[in-house]
Amino acid sequence: MKRRIEQLLNGIFEYEAPRLVVSQEEIRAVLRKGRTFRGEFRVESADKRKVKGFIYADSPRMAYEPSDFNGISEKIVYEPDITGMEEGDVLEGAFTVCSDLGEYRIPYHIEIARSMVKTSAEVIDSLEDFQKLAREDFQKAYPVFVSEGFRNMLERQKPEWIPLYEGLRTQASGYADMEEFLVGIHAKDVVNLTLEKPDAYFEGLGQTQKESAVLSKDGWGFQKLDICTDAEFLEVERPVVTTDEFIGSTYRLDYLIYPDRLHEGKNYGKIFVKSPYQTLCFEVTVAKNAENGPSGQRHEQKVRIKRLMERYVEFRLRRLSLKKWVDSSLADLKAYRNAGGAHPMLELYQAHLLFAAGREDEACILLTEFEGERGRMEKPEVRGYYLYLTTFYNKDRVYVDYVEETLLELLHQDRENWRLQWLLLYLQESLISRPADKLEAIRSQFLYGCQSRIMYLEAYGIIEKKPGMLKKLGEFEVSLLHFICREGLLDEEIIRHITDLAGREKKYSKHLYDILKQCYEEQPSGNLLKVICSLLIKGDKDGEAYFAWYEAAVESDIRLTGLYEHYVNSMGTGFQKPLPRMIKMYFSYNNTLNYQKKAAVYANVIEHREEDMRTFENYQPTIEKFMVEQLEAGHINRSLALIYRTFLNASVLNRWIAEHLAKVIFTCEVRCDSPNARYVVVVHRELEHEQRAALLGGKAEVKLFTENYQIFIEDDRGNRCTASLPYETERLLESGELLALCRNMSSECPEILLNICGAAVGEHVVGEKNVKSFWKLLDVSGIREGYKEAVRKELLDYYYANPKSASLDEFLHGISLEKFFRTDKRKLLGMLAAEGMCSEAFALVGTYGAERAELGSLVRICSRNVLSREYEPDDMLLSVCWYCFRHEKYDETLLSYLLKHYDGPIQDMKRLWKAGKQFELDTYRLEEKILLVLVFMRSGTEETEEIFDSYRKNMGKKPLISAYVIYRAYEYFVRGISVSAPVFAYIEREYEMGQEMQDVCLLALLRFYAAQPSLTDKQEGNVQKLLEEFYYRGMPFAFYRDFPTELIRPFQLQDKSYVEYRANPEASVTLSWSVERQGGGKTRKSSELMKDVYQGVFVKEFTLFYGETVHYKIREDFGGTKRETEPMTLSWDARGNMEGDTRYDLINRLAKAVSDKDKRAARDVMQLYFEQECLAKHIFPNNE
Repeated sequence: MKRRIEQLLNGIFEYEAPRLVVSQEEIRAVLRKGRTFRGEFRVESADKRKVKGFIYADSPRMAYEPSDFNGISEKIVYEPDITGMEEGDVLEGAFTVCSDLGEYRIPYHIEIARSMVKTSAEVIDSLEDFQKLAREDFQKAYPVFVSEGFRNMLERQKPEWIPLYEGLRTQASGYADMEEFLVGIHAKDVVNLTLEKPDAYFEGLGQTQKESAVLSKDGWGFQKLDICTDAEFLEVERPVVTTDEFIGSTYRLDYLIYPDRLHEGKNYGKIFVKSPYQTLCFEVTVAKNAENGPSGQRHEQKVRIKRLMERYVEFRLRRLSLKKWVDSSLADLKAYRNAGGAHPMLELYQAHLLFAAGREDEACILLTEFEGERGRMEKPEVRGYYLYLTTFYNKDRVYVDYVEETLLELLHQDRENWRLQWLLLYLQESLISRPADKLEAIRSQFLYGCQSRIMYLEAYGIIEKKPGMLKKLGEFEVSLLHFICREGLLDEEIIRHITDLAGREKKYSKHLYDILKQCYEEQPSGNLLKVICSLLIKGDKDGEAYFAWYEAAVESDIRLTGLYEHYVNSMGTGFQKPLPRMIKMYFSYNNTLNYQKKAAVYANVIEHREEDMRTFENYQPTIEKFMVEQLEAGHINRSLALIYRTFLNASVLNRWIAEHLAKVIFTCEVRCDSPNARYVVVVHRELEHEQRAALLGGKAEVKLFTENYQIFIEDDRGNRCTASLPYETERLLESGELLALCRNMSSECPEILLNICGAAVGEHVVGEKNVKSFWKLLDVSGIREGYKEAVRKELLDYYYANPKSASLDEFLHGISLEKFFRTDKRKLLGMLAAEGMCSEAFALVGTYGAERAELGSLVRICSRNVLSREYEPDDMLLSVCWYCFRHEKYDETLLSYLLKHYDGPIQDMKRLWKAGKQFELDTYRLEEKILLVLVFMRSGTEETEEIFDSYRKNMGKKPLISAYVIYRAYEYFVRGISVSAPVFAYIEREYEMGQEMQDVCLLALLRFYAAQPSLTDKQEGNVQKLLEEFYYRGMPFAFYRDFPTELIRPFQLQDKSYVEYRANPEASVTLSWSVERQGGGKTRKSSELMKDVYQGVFVKEFTLFYGETVHYKIREDFGGTKRETEPMTLSWDARGNMEGDTRYDLINRLAKAVSDKDKRAARDVMQLYFEQECLAKHIFPNNE
């Protein structure tokens, strides 16, 4: 800047500075919240000269470097700081480059993009748009559904749907999530599936056959369908299908039928179509003809063999007569043979039947024929059976012993062959005569794996006669007893013996329990009841299935260790009757039950206290102590809830109890009977994490702190549903009184805080009584940040509307100001400013910006900080002060600070100066900055004359004043820029005081005089002196003719006309002209280079007479660029040329008289002209 001042003081001017080249004309960017970017632009001169300057940014958010430059080319790097800016905010302003080549502005526009939900073709602005898109194109809507912008849209438009959305998005099940969401918000109905027909029937299939069932859907949406079958002969082609695969509203469900997997007769199978909302069943029946073919015959053979066995058992149990047994069995054997059956054992069985019927001849013939086919007796049991049957007609003792020995030998070879053992039961004397040995032989076969009803029959025959033969209840005995029970063969003796043996058992056996239960059904007794209960207690069996036994035992006054405990442990949740007196007495002294069952006992005592007040009073101390223990443990169920309601009230409740009660009071029982349901999931809008509780017995317990929750039922495949799996909810401890007491006594408990605030947020019911609960909730872990933001907003709204609140000061000193500032900077800053916390407020503004802040609060904050810092410079404080000023809000302190320290674009400093003047503040320092910048940049000088004049009056620096005046004079005289009076007044004073002045200043003053309507005598004197100086220095200018004739006549300027042209002094300016005389004659065309009279002011002088006109054009040639003006004219000017008596005046008057054909006037003018000519020769003879 010093160099520029020296140049001006030395009269060195640059007519036209080269243009500053800036690489970017404008900076625009759209950023996502929290993101930023770094950019750059370059500045350099067009002619590659060295350039110097400074850079300013309108906003402190726009960081950049360097802030000044000096070189041929400079890179400026910038990075916007968008901390604290919200979606939709715009950082708008400009970089101002102040250089020695002038001032340039580079606007910037940085926008924080709103979270917009887009598809490839459109923007989704609302949830209604989303629902419309889902109806039109479900697949296209899904990317919208899973986008971050969609959640933000929910936050803005429907925050109550967020728990539903987030609970579904957790499982990431694809389109099914969106379907459930749309159903959950009632935007659509569940897609309902139907079968075109419920079943299909086929028969006579010879090979694998493909068939189909037709599925139909109504409505739009998405369903995933799992398809399976319960039959081996059926197979579905597609086990998983979605509704996207439907053609229109139907789908062909293809399935295969495999004939080779069919059995004879009718085969039944089901195809299940399962969606999260329904299960469809398509029944398939396939008939396979059993009358013909090998497989049909085999089936018939199996049926007949089974009937033969049943007939034999019925006969042995005396339920069928001998004749009926024989006749029916022979008929079954015939049917068996007709079906192709030819098993040798069954042929022998026919002989057996004939012997039994007394038809020995037929039987013998049959055996003889069988003996002839030796090859059929290879199997030991066949040979043994044959030999056994021969003893029916050959009863010789020796032969019988032979047969017995043979059978024993065969059994030794195959000990697990129960058929041989069965034959020996009727042949071996030791087994016939000793029942114990017979029973042991049967037991041996059981241990080998025999489960034949025939062998159980033989064993039963022994036990029936002698129940005492049962010595223990081993595995064989229990299986035998199961057979006896199944066949209905129990009798009093057997039951009595079973009871005795069971009473001695050390361990529980499910099979034995089943036997005892049937025994009790046949013949109930107290002893048997005691044995059954004892067995159950040994097995530690509890549950509603066993309660009837324990109840009967208690009612029968049976004494068993552990009976009362198992009685209580087996009580169902629906047990309503009063407990038996013995139970209540027992547990009043000895209670080893778990807490659930203890609670059940105590709850029963409470429920029936009106009937038995004495017992209730005895129990009361124990119950109260138990209640405190359970509260401390955080336990709750229906029984405990009754206890809490009964004993907790304002008189006993203290802070400790209230805090523990708060942990259980919000417990809710969720019931779901669906067999597919596995878990209950709860998502609260207020909480970060979801609750997940397993469904046990169709029930689960969860905590519901507020009404802003969503319950999901999670099935066995991990799908979460809200509509497809119905459920019921019930609060276990529904007590408004207890909740109110908890709120009063444990208001700092997280659960209570959440409950208090959950109902108030968004409803604007915050008051002085509950406001501190909102503070404290913000410190609770696990609260969703979005909800905390809502709480912060409620607090700010309350305190802003209640500035005289007693807790405001504590609030402002106790909160995280940064978080609340991001919530609502306008309200927080207003409160901080009002409370005098201006340092804290300014720190927030410095970090997060001043946008959207209330200007009045900002001014107060800035003023307090200016005063506290004693006007010391601070960049951020200066920026915020300027922000206030720019928005036309300021006070004297703020303005004084800006006047002292502000640097910026010239126009901004001019505005600041005007404001300072209005406040009558010291503007000297700013005035000096402005003038220095003007001189340095050589631009922006308009409307600065008052600033200059004020600076001059404040005794500003002389060189700067002179430089400013010189440049303004140059602008006025050379560039034709308007300049107001203070500059010329200064030049005038300096000139009159005899100060040395630059020509440009004097020429500007002279031109200024020429433009004035009138001049003082002193000014006219100045004009005469200046005209004399410059005219005789050969510096004529067109404006000279603007002075009165009397001032220019001494210099004979009244007969002069000028063509004046301004261009770069280094330019070549050529004037081409011709003169048109009165009457139409023209001179020939002429041309010459125009003279640069002063700093690019080119002048050509003409002497024109009455009626003459100059026609001319000017051509400029500079730097290889040529420019030519349009044709122009310069005509004779009559001003002062017709009244004078100079020869020039007389000639013009004569010409006019001739033109007017006024001979008399012409004669008078000619006479005067010659008289003056003669007089001149006489007086000045030497001039000839």
